[in-house]
Amino acid sequence: MIRWLFGVLLCAVAAHVSAQVPVDSYPSRVVRIVAGSAGVDSDVVARLVAHRLSQVWGQQFIVENNGAAGGTIGTAQCARAAPDGYTLCVGHVGTHASAPSLYKDLPYDPVRDFAPISQISSAPIVLVAHPSVAVTTLKDVIGMAQADPGKLSYSSAGGGTASHLTGELLATNTNLKLLHVPYKGAGPALTSVLAGETNLSFLSLATAVGQIRAGKLKGITIFGRQRFSVAPDVPTAIEQGYPQLESTAWFGLFAPARTPEAIINKLNKEVVSMLGTQETQQALLSRGAEPVPTTPQQFSSFVNQEIQKWARVVTMSGARAN
Repeated sequence: MIRWLFGVLLCAVAAHVSAQVPVDSYPSRVVRIVAGSAGVDSDVVARLVAHRLSQVWGQQFIVENNGAAGGTIGTAQCARAAPDGYTLCVGHVGTHASAPSLYKDLPYDPVRDFAPISQISSAPIVLVAHPSVAVTTLKDVIGMAQADPGKLSYSSAGGGTASHLTGELLATNTNLKLLHVPYKGAGPALTSVLAGETNLSFLSLATAVGQIRAGKLKGITIFGRQRFSVAPDVPTAIEQGYPQLESTAWFGLFAPARTPEAIINKLNKEVVSMLGTQETQQALLSRGAEPVPTTPQQFSSFVNQEIQKWARVVTMSGARAN
């Protein structure tokens, strides 16, 4: 009973704080955007948003980096912040879609504890191979893996990350057994396949595109709906006969739950406007990502679909976070 009353009190306080936020004058002080470690994709996205909003509103938006536990620690801090629009976070497939299935004691609920603002970008996962591996198509990879189960290895950015789960998505949909070699981040995973320590890797196109273009890695397939101009010769899984294999490293902006709708809409309007500019589009496309402006409702629906999708993959594969 005491815990219940305490919970009711907290909700009442949060609602009172939310109601007192002066929407017309927002933002009137520094706003922080929680993102992953410095230099990773979520950090890049957060800095694009922070730069734009700082310019538009003449108020400082700063990026606060916290990539611990796949970004879930920083995301939890955002969930617990006051719902006043002064703490935001860049969430992604790892923090808001697969995390509920991967972590037994996740310190937040990705649906209940957040107010989606807008999706920002989407970068398809790409399957790359070391040049010494005798594969050029997805069917080649599947055939080699079937011929010698468990021998074909792939590096990932870590257990439970998008790169790992994409490998499991392929394995569970084609009845393959691949050797998963997890690393602490996309950088080390990329280095591993470049050095030939692992045969393959599943990485975001933004991470791998430079090495593909340089000819240091073979781009086997893109797990997206279309080819990308930065890697036009890499076909999609759909083109190769596997429409069920879709996986993207997506990013979006969130606020704590109960943030006033007027603030959410105000932020959404500027983020969508930013994503429509040539400067932002070029910045994203050059990294192998595409802008994805949405309404808060569209983004909420998308997150729910992603949660269900990756829950099935985690259940079927038994994947666990590092």
